[in-house]
Amino acid sequence: MGRTRNKQSIIASVADKTGMEEVKARDAVNAALEIITQTVGRGEAVHVVGFGRFETYERQARARSLPRPHAPMQISAARLPVFRPSERLRERFKEEQTF
Repeated sequence: MGRTRNKQSIIASVADKTGMEEVKARDAVNAALEIITQTVGRGEAVHVVGFGRFETYERQARARSLPRPHAPMQISAARLPVFRPSERLRERFKEEQTF
């Protein structure tokens, strides 16, 4: 597994690739992430062609038992954010294995 990139390194890469000042690149990255977060938070999907889809998954409530005392336990319903990669992104991983 490769190294993990943080938001600051992505901002620096955007600034480098686009020729933007780093402050403007930071504003652009923050705005894009905020729009995705708000949209998915409302239950809508965000589809980025060639990259993937951000959406929510509705997990239903369910009953389970605790392993040790074997006592029943209720797990509440939840709405979770998920990312589904596009076919093009999946194919790129299959072909290259590394970027």
